[in-house]
Formats: sequence, structure tokens, C-alpha cells
Amino acid sequence: MGIPSYLNPDSPQKKGRRREKKATQTINSGTLHFDPRDIKVTETDENYLVDTKDVSLQKSFKLNLDDIEKFYKQSKTKTPVYLIYIGDYVVKAIIQRNYHK
Repeated sequence: MGIPSYLNPDSPQKKGRRREKKATQTINSGTLHFDPRDIKVTETDENYLVDTKDVSLQKSFKLNLDDIEKFYKQSKTKTPVYLIYIGDYVVKAIIQRNYHK
């Protein structure tokens, strides 16, 4: 009998946690340090909650409002950020509530 999947170093959960840690460390890795499109986050910056989605082998990805609302509520005082790895691209999405309705 093998080890439980959650103890496997290559389990999806552990891969996801490693990817999220790396993403938090490198989220501001734009070409230029003053690039306004960068999201400024450092390894010790507690202002962001990062969730990564790796769909790099897919041609599309669906993110619904329920997922966004759940992640927004989980972030509490932090700014929620999605990093979506799709194809050869990384989409950096900051979630903010729209109060201009």
C-alpha cells in the first residue's frame, strides 16, 4: 500500500502551494522596475492574497462570479490577486469591488 496522496511531494495540493509561494515572490517581475503594469508584492508583503490557476494546457478558462466573491471574502483585509497561467501567458488579475453602480 502506498503513501496517502497528501504526503506525496508531487501532490496537486503541494504543487499549488509551491506555485502560490513562488507567484507571491515573483509577481512584480516585469521588464522594468517602474513598469506601471506590475503588481508590487514582495515575499514578506502581507497585503496580498494570491490564488493561482494553472490551465496552461487548456485553450480557455472560466472564472465565475461565485468564485470571485468567495475569494474576495476570504481575503478579508488583503488585496486578492489571481494569477492564471494559460498557454504561454500569465494573467495577473487584482480583484476589487466596484462601488460605482
